[in-house]
Amino acid sequence: MKLSKKITALLLAVLLLGSLAACKAGNTATGDSAATIDEVNAAESSNNINGMRFNMTLREFTERFNAVKKKTDGTGFLTVNNWEMTGAVKTDANGVKIDYWHYDEQDTSYTASVETATMKMVNIGCGTVKGNFDKEDVKEELLDKAAFMAQIAGGFSSDSHQILKNIFSKAVEYKGSLWYKGYVFDFSANEENGGEENSTVLFRIFPVTDALKAEWNLTEYQEN
Repeated sequence: MKLSKKITALLLAVLLLGSLAACKAGNTATGDSAATIDEVNAAESSNNINGMRFNMTLREFTERFNAVKKKTDGTGFLTVNNWEMTGAVKTDANGVKIDYWHYDEQDTSYTASVETATMKMVNIGCGTVKGNFDKEDVKEELLDKAAFMAQIAGGFSSDSHQILKNIFSKAVEYKGSLWYKGYVFDFSANEENGGEENSTVLFRIFPVTDALKAEWNLTEYQEN
């Protein structure tokens, strides 16, 4: 099974269990349509099961991702038409239709849940197979990717990178989720028969309402 399918299967399993619950055009996106997104307006209210969504489409996420990359290390750009829709449209418990997307890299897959009607993201994630994650250098690289992904989606400044990485690292220790500034930082692991090559890990970030934070009894990440 392709890595993207394994990761997407894990994403679907998490969502369908209800525990925590686009467009394709052009090539490398470097536009500025999402350049004004910041912590204040990166998320907005929604009728979906989480009560919130990101205030950007998958294309806008890709554009912002590449715009920041261009200003920093100039590597690791994403290409809009490498995002592929996975499987059939699902409907969440509130009746909101959701599309699932994935993006393959050599050792990593990005995943995204997107509202069908608005094309805005519900959550964004990245993961790999457990055999890769158990290698310290790969683990560090994935944590960096997850932190950068969260920075872009959540409108965090580049100064927040280490904090975001620390949150995901702590989520690994918790083997679950932490809450920070309106967002769930989630770590999921899926153990499959056949060993580490069939088992996957996934980091995700998504906004939720304060009411759900309390209902889910989420632990808030505390900066030292």
